[in-house]
Amino acid sequence: MKNTRHPLSSGLLWAGLFLALGPTLALGVTRPVSDYFAYPDDGIDDTDEINNAITAAKDGDVVTFAAGTYDLKTRFDDERYLKISSKTGITLQGATSNGAPATKLLRHVNVEAMASPPRIFYLFNSTRVTISGFIFDNTPHLCTTGTVTAIDPAGKYVRVQIPAGLPMEAGQPCYAANLWEPSVDELKSVANVSANSSPANWTIHDATNRIMELNKSTGLTFLANTAVGDRLSWHYGWNGRSQLEVAKSNTITLDNLVVRNAINMALLIGSTHDLTLSKIVMKPEGAQLPVGPRDGIHISRCTGTVNISDLEITGVRMDGLVVRTPYADIASIASTTQFNLLTELATSGQTIPVGSSVTFFSSTGNPYVRLVAAATYNGDSGGRSSYTITTQTDLPSFAAVGTEMKLGGLMPASVAITDSTFKNIAGSALILFTDDITVDNLTATKVMFPAIHLGDNSGSGVCGYGITIRNSTFDRCGWMPKPESGIPGIITLAAINDTFTTPKLRDVTIETNTFRTHLASTTNPAVNAFDTDGLTLTDNVFENVRQPVLIAATSVTGDSVATSDVIVDNDNNTVTHAEATGSFGNSGLTGYNASKTRFSSSTGAKATWTVTPPRTGSYDVYVYKIVHSTSDSNAKISVTHSGGTGVTYVNYTTGTSGWHKVGTYTFTGGTDYTISNERSNGYLRTDAVMLMQL
Repeated sequence: MKNTRHPLSSGLLWAGLFLALGPTLALGVTRPVSDYFAYPDDGIDDTDEINNAITAAKDGDVVTFAAGTYDLKTRFDDERYLKISSKTGITLQGATSNGAPATKLLRHVNVEAMASPPRIFYLFNSTRVTISGFIFDNTPHLCTTGTVTAIDPAGKYVRVQIPAGLPMEAGQPCYAANLWEPSVDELKSVANVSANSSPANWTIHDATNRIMELNKSTGLTFLANTAVGDRLSWHYGWNGRSQLEVAKSNTITLDNLVVRNAINMALLIGSTHDLTLSKIVMKPEGAQLPVGPRDGIHISRCTGTVNISDLEITGVRMDGLVVRTPYADIASIASTTQFNLLTELATSGQTIPVGSSVTFFSSTGNPYVRLVAAATYNGDSGGRSSYTITTQTDLPSFAAVGTEMKLGGLMPASVAITDSTFKNIAGSALILFTDDITVDNLTATKVMFPAIHLGDNSGSGVCGYGITIRNSTFDRCGWMPKPESGIPGIITLAAINDTFTTPKLRDVTIETNTFRTHLASTTNPAVNAFDTDGLTLTDNVFENVRQPVLIAATSVTGDSVATSDVIVDNDNNTVTHAEATGSFGNSGLTGYNASKTRFSSSTGAKATWTVTPPRTGSYDVYVYKIVHSTSDSNAKISVTHSGGTGVTYVNYTTGTSGWHKVGTYTFTGGTDYTISNERSNGYLRTDAVMLMQL
């Protein structure tokens, strides 16, 4: 039974204190949701009680929650369970344990295909609101995970055993499905099983042993990439309402949040000025592998500053984080300073501020900036919004119906994404369609598509200006191209919008990053650049990367690639490293980055490394020398280069283990060269080689 304490007890106490102290102190009050009869872990619906606490909250108030699970069973309306609308200066604060959220908001949902239940939170038209210290989850999860137990030799069915405690629902589709490596619970480096279409519906093959079957009479094409023992995850839908949504608000902070399961997007934020996201975790629990079938965080048409830090995004099917701004074009011209425009996507009446910029693009993509003197919203039609804009000075001389533009009033002044990790993303880690972005200290691991895509998308987004990506690490990313572009790589830069075709990226810097284990092919580089004016790559390390950089000479201008390091290690590398002659074994001596090393005592033993410099020029060449008294005292190091082959002999019995320079040579960018190490006596020891760009 609900507690019958007076719901305003704490509020009245604070109100009395305020009256006693006088009006000079604008004190907020703490409002425990228990004062409104919401209690954790009792299994009773808490939706109305939490909404009552939020409704009562005033500027400066903190609505607090105890540790435990609050149940959301009865929707406030079709849009939300919990409503935060037209609020100023309130904080919703969950409990924490050792700094981590300890308050769970559990949304109860019905099992159905393509479900779109109301959001847990819908924050609308509010200012200075903070949400902190919560875990968001659903019951049941409209997704599941299992282990492949049988594959039809004819390719028509697959059977999967579902662990106890995970959903096992017959008749549900197989959307947003992926294969996983069983020993490490990482995405398998193959294509999606499915995305926005389902190959068939699941049936229960053996209820006792929790085995389900997916069967298609014409065959399941993904079985070519599937093995017994693989893990397989899938969702019952892929589109609908987000878990938490923020719209038309100002100065919003989302902090210390955990998302265990999302039915569609986890966080959707639009038309909001000054946004801070920090310490947000999206990570499954237990035997479950996926979190959600859509983007982790999607930010659209936000303005002011967008500061994002300490994200940990794991297991989303589409993209980890999207920041998007739409294009617009001229619909009609009324005078030399006034015109009507149509935005690429509807804005629902978002204000375009006086003094904000309009960047017009000439037919060659050159930008011409004007400032807004007046802007009037005229309405939405056909998925686009109409505005009448008056500029402070005359329009560019080339302005005409159809001239393309981007609007500073619909994009952030700056975006900072720092100290964040993305793992097991069946899409991209970051999709960035706006200006003035800094990405710093990002770690991306096992990201299926390009870890970062800059430019626009086939149907939305702008080519950004002033973008820096630095101090970041990319490991085993980009084994599949982004479907909309077909462009492979770990970082891709391209203008691929189907309608808005003249803009280009501008002033992009990629510096002090490390790219690891990307051996797919010479046409799938670490950095793949198109449609860019001003591209600088500096001090990047390419470790076991088959092709470091590809730059399209026909569409990229002002590019520079400097002081790169190209490292080829023998660990898990049969593409650019080979033991060409003799028998080799593992050594107990460690090498570069504490990696394993190899040795051989075979007569004429020889190991080779293929290196591909990113840019034509001079490079210092190094081998990683493993010093031991039994090593080869006269190992022959051969380096092919633009002028022929250089030969050096190295004594591996003396000195200190580490990088050892064997010469300086000139290489042609994008061309394969060979470094070899050949035994003379003792044990030939092999590990890694490096080109250091001068």
